[in-house]
Amino acid sequence: MDINPAKALPPSPEKFRTWVGMLVLFFFGGAMYPQGIQRLYAAKSMRTLKRSLAVMVFLPLGLVLFTLMMGVLAIPQFPALDRIQSDKVMTLMLNARKKGSVFQFVNFF
Repeated sequence: MDINPAKALPPSPEKFRTWVGMLVLFFFGGAMYPQGIQRLYAAKSMRTLKRSLAVMVFLPLGLVLFTLMMGVLAIPQFPALDRIQSDKVMTLMLNARKKGSVFQFVNFF
């Protein structure tokens, strides 16, 4: 496995602004799902509503962390991907998992 120290350097100011912008959008838009509004109308009691909203706050975080980990684990596995091919990282990682080659040391499933 080749080591590329440039991938561990701090981001440039342009990339840093992009990351901050994505985090702000996630923070403000993460819990704005249509099913969240539906929960307001479908809840039978205040207790049920509070419990469902408490779970809904953490679900986007879990999905984002899973996706982020898949991307980070893909960096050493597929180093030659360009920007367009990198959109297929999740599919490539799941195919590699199906074949049993990528997750030999880290097993999520």
